[in-house]
Amino acid sequence: MGKKAVSKLFYCTSIALTFVLAGITIVGAFAGHIPPEHSTLMPFIGLALSGLLLINLAVAIYWGIRRRFWIIIPLIAIAANWQYLGRIFQPPFTAGGKEANTLKIATYNVDSFGNEQSGYSCKEIAAYMKEHRVDIICFQEFAGNRYFTPAYGTHLQTGSMPSFRKLRIAHLSCR
Repeated sequence: MGKKAVSKLFYCTSIALTFVLAGITIVGAFAGHIPPEHSTLMPFIGLALSGLLLINLAVAIYWGIRRRFWIIIPLIAIAANWQYLGRIFQPPFTAGGKEANTLKIATYNVDSFGNEQSGYSCKEIAAYMKEHRVDIICFQEFAGNRYFTPAYGTHLQTGSMPSFRKLRIAHLSCR
């Protein structure tokens, strides 16, 4: 009699936890639409959404192995997050193996290009960026020096937050 009661308690607790987990996961589907100022809990649910979806998948497998109809609850929670899953898992949209309509951004901590601690020269970095067809290059710890000459069309922001000094430099070309 005691073993049956413990089994029944575990079964009912499993059902309750399945509903709670599914409810939190379904609420997480709306986390991106609610500003953090209106709810302090929603951003954390949004951050945990990937983990919640994986736990729902594990719960669905558990109910599938037990052959119970409760499998539908975690599957509904997963289906409710189809927009989130669609943003996370995207098929590649390339035409003929070439990258179409992409913007490549690269960042590099150059340490002023003065000490060359990285072992790479300015020309090697420029060649690498050209080879990979980088559209925007963000240099960290960049300072104007003898390695760069101003050209036309680029904006360079230097300084530290909160007040940036804007310098108009067109194109950074290596000498």
